[in-house]
Amino acid sequence: MRAPRSRPRAKSSLHAALQEVYSREGGKTEAKVGDFRVDVLKGDLITEIQIAGLYKIKQKVRVLLLMGYKVKVVVPLQSVLVEPGGTKNRDQRYKIFQELSHFVDVFPAPGLEVDFLMLKELRTWKKVKSGRHYVVPKGFMKRDTVPLAVIEEVRLREAHDLLKLIDIPDEKFTARGLALRAGLSRRTASRACYVLRRTGVLNVEGMIGRAYLYRLAASPQPNSDMSRILISNVHHRGFPLNVYALALRPFVTSRAARAV
Repeated sequence: MRAPRSRPRAKSSLHAALQEVYSREGGKTEAKVGDFRVDVLKGDLITEIQIAGLYKIKQKVRVLLLMGYKVKVVVPLQSVLVEPGGTKNRDQRYKIFQELSHFVDVFPAPGLEVDFLMLKELRTWKKVKSGRHYVVPKGFMKRDTVPLAVIEEVRLREAHDLLKLIDIPDEKFTARGLALRAGLSRRTASRACYVLRRTGVLNVEGMIGRAYLYRLAASPQPNSDMSRILISNVHHRGFPLNVYALALRPFVTSRAARAV
């Protein structure tokens, strides 16, 4: 029995509109790079539009960076939603930390840029004319969103760019103290501290009870070296051998030092 042929999933109106914007001036859409298909390819710059979460493209971004490409990841966030019943305003600036908490193994890195777009979007509903029962049954209403305007763009290239999103005190503090100071929830403040610590912006200066004590780093040392990418996570068909040698070098050196 033959396996059913897989069909590419239809893109949302939001993804298609952003792809059209970033592919202007000679960009090639749905280009093939190695074993990957990227949203936009323009020279050595790859633009990836990610709506479903940054954690899903960690592996892809790792490999593309090691192949020598510059990568721009565009993450649209719904700041204003226009619906038939009215307009909803949402403060999505702190959702950036939620997204980055699953991406700190990659960001920051040389050649990587992450852009968060605060959008005004229109919610639409349309009746499905045809479709498979396991995707959207025929006759059902499918929800979609259409971008209307860009309210704000947050561009992150280095770890210090994160300080534009939150006010960090000069003295030592805990996640709870940061939450009270910035008017955040405890969960959001803890997530922000985690991202800032992993990217080298904050140092851990000790503990108070079970809470970490943080301080702003004078000279951040983010683990953005390419050698930190685990070899067990970068096996990929068609991958250049010299890239494996580049990434293996620190592991081989450390193993030899332990042997001595």
